[in-house]
Amino acid sequence: MRFNVKPTKLQTPVETFTIQFANVEAMKIDVQIAWEKTMVSFPIATNFTDKLRAEIEEALKGEKKPYWQAAQFYNDYDKNYAKALENVNKVLESNDKAFWVWLFKARVQEKMGDYAGAISSAEKSLALATEAKNDDYIKMNKELIAEAKKKMK
Repeated sequence: MRFNVKPTKLQTPVETFTIQFANVEAMKIDVQIAWEKTMVSFPIATNFTDKLRAEIEEALKGEKKPYWQAAQFYNDYDKNYAKALENVNKVLESNDKAFWVWLFKARVQEKMGDYAGAISSAEKSLALATEAKNDDYIKMNKELIAEAKKKMK
């Protein structure tokens, strides 16, 4: 493969030829190659959402349904918050004591603009996290509740 890149002049010389990755995201990354006072950078991108969506939808037809993974996929990659909420609710049907799942639900509801629902879910998560003595989740729930209350005004 060949392609053209525009080199960048570095202020500080690089003593050893270096290849590194920068701006790392789920579906893209920048490759940076540096030597002496020169650096070139180029992106590598992929779109795996269509393939992953098909795999998740096929798995949901099976006997053991990956509701948690589906909820995360639809929230994080597909940005289909209604499907994320539908799947997270299925997770909670089988385990309503999972405070991390309640917080996830609250975050999805907040993205959907359902601030009252987000507050309610975060309060449920807060109570469960307090019972479990999980300070990180206590803090995250309190922050989400405060933020959702601001957005309701």
